[in-house]
Order: sequence, then C-alpha cells, then structure tokens
Amino acid sequence: MMKIYKESLNSSSKKKQNNIRYTLILSSNKSTDNYQISFSKTTLITILFVAGFALILTLSGFVLAIWGFKMRVDNIKWRKQAVELTKQVEKQSVLEKEVVELQEIVKKLLAISSSMDSLKSDSTYDKEVLKNEKIMDNDTFEVIIEDIQSEKEIKSIPTLKPVRGYITRDFTGESHPGIDIAVPPGTEVKASADGIVRVAEDVGDLGLLVEIEHKLGFVTRYGHNSKLLVKKGDRVFQGDVIALSGNTGVSTGPHLHFEILKDGKPVNPNNYISE
Repeated sequence: MMKIYKESLNSSSKKKQNNIRYTLILSSNKSTDNYQISFSKTTLITILFVAGFALILTLSGFVLAIWGFKMRVDNIKWRKQAVELTKQVEKQSVLEKEVVELQEIVKKLLAISSSMDSLKSDSTYDKEVLKNEKIMDNDTFEVIIEDIQSEKEIKSIPTLKPVRGYITRDFTGESHPGIDIAVPPGTEVKASADGIVRVAEDVGDLGLLVEIEHKLGFVTRYGHNSKLLVKKGDRVFQGDVIALSGNTGVSTGPHLHFEILKDGKPVNPNNYISE
C-alpha cells in the first residue's frame, strides 16, 4: 500500500507554500514494516520533469524504430523491383536480337521469291527445275527452296555484303542507283554472289570497276576500287575477294560503291544483303 501525506513545516502564510513537504509511505498488509520517503515540492517537480522527459525519449525511440523498420522493408521491395526490371531489360534485348535475325531471314526469302519470276526464261537452268510448274505458281517459300536444286544456285542471289562498313549514302533510285559503304583504302571487296566477271576496268566516274553477272537476272557492280584482282571472263563465287577498295574515279573519300541490278534495273541492295 502506498500513501502520500502533505505537511507544512512553517505556519507563516508567505513561506507555507515553499515549505510544503510530501511524505511517501510504503506499507504491506503482510508486514508491519513501513517505508517512508520525504521530499519537497521542488524535488517532486524535478522527478515529474525527468519522468516526462524519459517518457518522451521512449516514445521517440519507439517511433524511430518503427520508421527504421519501414525503411528496411521499402529497401527490400525496391531491390526486388530493380532485379525484376533488370530481367525485363535482358529479355527485351534478347527479343530484339531475335527480331533482327528474323528480319535477315525474311530478306533472303523475299529475294529468293522475287527471283523465281525469271526462272522460266533463264536458259542457264536445267528444265528439271521447272517440272512442277503448277506447284511453283503457289509462290510459297517451301516450294521455292525445293525447286532450287542446289546451294550453288541459291548463292547466285546477291545476299552477301561485299565489305563491312557504315553506309554513308543510301539507295535513291536513278540519282544514286546503289549504296556507298565507307571503308579504309585497301579493304578486301568480296563477291556478293556466284557469277561471271563481265567488266574489270577503269570506267571513269566509278573508277576501277568490277561488274559480275549472276543467274536469275542479277548483276552486281563494285566501284572506286584501288586495285582489281579479277579479269573479264573469270568465274567467281560468293565471298571471293575480287578487288581492294579505294578512292578512284569521281569520289569524295575512300569508300565502295555497290549496286544490284535485277533484269537491267537498279534495285535497293538493302533488300537483299545481310552482314
């Protein structure tokens, strides 16, 4: 049991408030011993102030602990989101590469498809290729590939980029019937497809030029070379080195001018070639 008694040590009315003391008595029902603690009003105020300050500190620490826990939870959540975002970016990168590969395949298949129109009039092909004429009219890629009897004939289509480099000027039609590919002088120029060399000489504006005739009505031209490595009448195969690039003829800098003609008309090389 706890009891508090208030007593005054001075009867003077002016000093009575300052001399008030408080006595705290602690007693037990089971024991006759009593414990007394006596303190002044000032001491009581000090104790209450310290207790209040301690309570405020305790509450502040509790609030900070809750805030810190929330921050740790949010940090874990942000890390998980960052990992998921990284995985999504990686998946997107893989998908972009697959799309590029599919685009290259489609280019080649479209080139084969457009070339089949000239098969019937091409005397260099064996008549056996045309034995299923009715089926070929279905214009499906599967039938087209089956009707072309060998890999050699497929390589007659100019799908190989003759040099690796940046295209500085694109195909525009009659005003520029090819593409310009910037490369250092002396870069090896490769045949885009199998064929026969029809021109290998200096032709003026295009400088040292190689012109190759292929099957299916294709012709490729390689201009501004510094050195020719083939001569007229040579048979070349896709990937053979036919010249070294340069800056001959009318040219603003070292590059290769590359053209593809189909049935005598210039076509956009970007629709056929791949890296």
